[in-house]
Formats: sequence, structure tokens, C-alpha cells
Amino acid sequence: MKKKQAPVHRVKFGRVTAAIWENQTKEGDIFHSVTLTRSYRVNDEWKDTSSLGKNELPVAALVLQQAFVWLQEQSDAPASVDAEAINEDKVDADAVEETEAAPNL
Repeated sequence: MKKKQAPVHRVKFGRVTAAIWENQTKEGDIFHSVTLTRSYRVNDEWKDTSSLGKNELPVAALVLQQAFVWLQEQSDAPASVDAEAINEDKVDADAVEETEAAPNL
């Protein structure tokens, strides 16, 4: 049985989380993918969905932006988009928690 893989990094703000996964090609090259989820509660049980409401879209954009910045910081290759410029575009990077302890929106 194959061991369940954990994300190499998470960016979480409120109930929206971007999980960054490390993958490997058959040739041994490493690449990353990102999944975006929103947590919600049914009774006392927490669940995840990939469905987002209108009010969660700005939060998702912020979370994805921070995921992109993290990936660029891990990469030796130059970015096709300047991650530094994106980070300075009126986004408070300190508002994004990289742990599960972010405040709920």
C-alpha cells in the first residue's frame, strides 16, 4: 500500500487553504501542484470542498498569490512573472498565516 503524501507547504487564510504538493516525473524531475479548498462545518464535523462562494474569491486570490510567491522562493529558475512585484501590489503578506491557526472569516 502506498503511503499517503502530505503537502510540502500550506497557505491558509480563514477557511481557504492552498496546499502545495511535490511530485516527481518518471525521469526524476520535481514539479509542484496546488490544490485549493474551503473548510466548512456540518454539525460538529469539519469538511472540505473545492467550491467557493463570491465572498471567498478575494481570499482565494490572496492565498493563491502567496502560494505562488512561496513556490518562486523555492525555485532556482527565474520567474516568468515577477513574484516580488506581485507581493508588493497592495497585499499585506503578514496577513496570511502559513499555519492552521489563521482566523476564520
